[in-house]
Amino acid sequence: MVVMAMFATYTAIILIRPFRRPGELTSEWIETYGKLGHLALGPFGRYTVEVFQHVTLVGAATVFLVLSSSFLLSLVPQLESTKWATLVLVGVVYGHVFLKTLKEIGILSAFNLSVAVFLVVVVVIEAIRNRDASAEH
Repeated sequence: MVVMAMFATYTAIILIRPFRRPGELTSEWIETYGKLGHLALGPFGRYTVEVFQHVTLVGAATVFLVLSSSFLLSLVPQLESTKWATLVLVGVVYGHVFLKTLKEIGILSAFNLSVAVFLVVVVVIEAIRNRDASAEH
């Protein structure tokens, strides 16, 4: 994941650097994908990028919602139905779809990376602790 983050950062730097004009203030940097699309392809580019960005975000969130609601239901049987598990996750997942700037997405990505690292550590620790139990089967 760290290597992928480095590749994404490098690509973003290479992509944005040509659009920065000499003498511009840092507040005039490209802050949204739509603005980048506008600079690259004009108003049509802005519209196209924003539509595809939101469709992708909603689609990914929907897939995540379906999968995670079934897993949440198996972890918390008190929810009693997939409907309640889905409603719990809707509040968490769909809030991420409407992030406006790349800074907000970067902060959320850093948080998600830390959660993923935490989960990897937990899985490795549990695998080591339960190594003897799995050898008996």
